[in-house]
Amino acid sequence: MISVNKISKKYGKRYVFKNISFDIKDREKLLIIGPSGCGKTTLIRCLNGLNKVNSGNIFLNGVKINQIDDVTLKSKVGMVFQNYNLFPHLTVRENVALAPKLLKMGSDEEIDDLVKKLLSKVNIINKIDSYPSKLSGGEKQRVAIARTLATKPEVILFDEPTSALDPATISDFILLLKELSRTTTIVVVSHEMDLIKSFADKVLFLKNGSILEYGTADEILNSKNEEVRNFLGK
Repeated sequence: MISVNKISKKYGKRYVFKNISFDIKDREKLLIIGPSGCGKTTLIRCLNGLNKVNSGNIFLNGVKINQIDDVTLKSKVGMVFQNYNLFPHLTVRENVALAPKLLKMGSDEEIDDLVKKLLSKVNIINKIDSYPSKLSGGEKQRVAIARTLATKPEVILFDEPTSALDPATISDFILLLKELSRTTTIVVVSHEMDLIKSFADKVLFLKNGSILEYGTADEILNSKNEEVRNFLGK
């Protein structure tokens, strides 16, 4: 699905990360963790071309992403941003329908049917004609997920999706992620430890510009590395 081969990213002379490599399998659930400022968000932004790497290559289904046109890449590798990025002047219906209309994915009626289907899938259909200002944080997140799903992506990237949610909403979000992962590859940047125990197939620990540890959830939870154990609170 995605293969990351010795990529480096720097701003000026400072490397955010250097020569890192890992693979993400089809329908895998990858959690990226690490201390604040270690480059987690920059890394996932590189996966869909929002940020360009300085060296190395990222492959999507065997094709270098820099050889895929920008619109196609972002429709295949969607991203749900930390602040959701909903357009405040558009209703929920209009926010979700925007990309399919721009990509001419069907008639107005077909796109509206798609919007309703997606909003039902993420349990927010009752807010279809509301504006973002009338939504809670959890509701905005569900709309943002529906909007990302509208382009039928193969991969969805989530940047700190639980940071503004209360514990009950986090539990609902994890259930939604599990449902989405049946058909979609999921990559999540988060400090939410419950995602390791109850969601992730693989966990990547990023620190000081390199991958400190990468393995299954059980391997990370039982890591002998002192820095990993301290981060997990063990």
